[in-house]
Amino acid sequence: MSPAAAHPKSGWASQVPLFVLFVTAFVDMIGLTMVIPLLPYYATDFGASAMMVGVLISAFSIAQLLVAPTWGRFSDRYGRRPAILAGLLLTAVAYVLFSYAGSIVALLVSRLIQGTGGGTIGVVQAYVADASDPKERTKSLGWLSVVTSMGAVAGPAFGSAMISLGGRRAPGLAAATLSVLVALFAPLLAPFGEREVVGGQYLAVASVEMDYLFVGNFGAAVFVDAGNAADTFLPQPKVGAGIGFRWRSPVGMLRIDLAHPFDDPNNNYRLHISIGPDL
Repeated sequence: MSPAAAHPKSGWASQVPLFVLFVTAFVDMIGLTMVIPLLPYYATDFGASAMMVGVLISAFSIAQLLVAPTWGRFSDRYGRRPAILAGLLLTAVAYVLFSYAGSIVALLVSRLIQGTGGGTIGVVQAYVADASDPKERTKSLGWLSVVTSMGAVAGPAFGSAMISLGGRRAPGLAAATLSVLVALFAPLLAPFGEREVVGGQYLAVASVEMDYLFVGNFGAAVFVDAGNAADTFLPQPKVGAGIGFRWRSPVGMLRIDLAHPFDDPNNNYRLHISIGPDL
């Protein structure tokens, strides 16, 4: 193996992925702290108690803590880039929900989803280590810490500025736009750890799902899926089940599903995000 193949690229080619990773960490930290200047609105409009305000603040970090190991397993199995992309899109969805939330429950759900998307910070740290030259790795991780701290400082200011410019919904919508824009740069990230996907000549799938909208256009789902692809007719199906979040958006149902396969010896979980009309 040549030295060029053994180590990440140097120069400008290596700086672009690192820049995308730093912006990702910055956006995650803004999501943690931008809620601070908005809390007086929620306390006034929704009658939130002091305890509930504390719950809204801590929900992000609690969700982030709980899902971080799952994101780590996901990135080890499917690669760093898919995990980071999924986290950014999940974060964008949470910001939109945060903007249009009309109750304390909806706000809490949005904060939990934000924390779930922000749970990829461990993946970002691993990606920075992967993408850095061994001699520059410590410096790159140090810059990641600096960028994260900058996000913590900028979050409250960002929230206040957006409120002044566009009202209470503006911070969440602006942060969602920023997350989507960062996600568009995901193809610039090198595919560390990603594996080749092999299909088959025949495909057989089936699914049973139950949805329930519990707050306006927001709801949840439970489902069982079965299917497989192989070169033999009627392949042995793989079966899994999971839970999901639903939002009936203006462009169709947004679905965020977390599923667990019954026959996976590694006990992995899988995240799936889709949007569009129900068929």
